[in-house]
This record gives sequence, structure tokens and C-alpha cells, in this order.
Amino acid sequence: MENPHKHKPGLTHVWRATGVALQGLRAALINEDAFRQELLVAAIAIPVALLSNADATGKA
Repeated sequence: MENPHKHKPGLTHVWRATGVALQGLRAALINEDAFRQELLVAAIAIPVALLSNADATGKA
């Protein structure tokens, strides 16, 4: 009898791993307040950083 938890080859492995990762993100969104807060801060801070005129070395 074959082990159902054995890794599948190629794209099947990638597809299943992506599904498991998305399940983990969904669980974090539902159950973790700190994760939601950090996601909100990142959703605001990343676009602001990309749209700012600061160079790669940063400005104080």
C-alpha cells in the first residue's frame, strides 16, 4: 500500500504545496490578530515606500 503523504513529483508537488501554503495564510488571517495588523501596515507602507522619492540608500 502506498503512503498517501508521500511527495508527488513535479508540478503536482508544487500545486499541493501552494494549496497548503494558502491554507496556512487563510488560517493566520482568521485566527491571528497580529498577522492582520502587520498585513495592514505592510499594505500601507509598501506602496508609500515605492511611491516616495527616496533613493536606494535612504534619506533621513
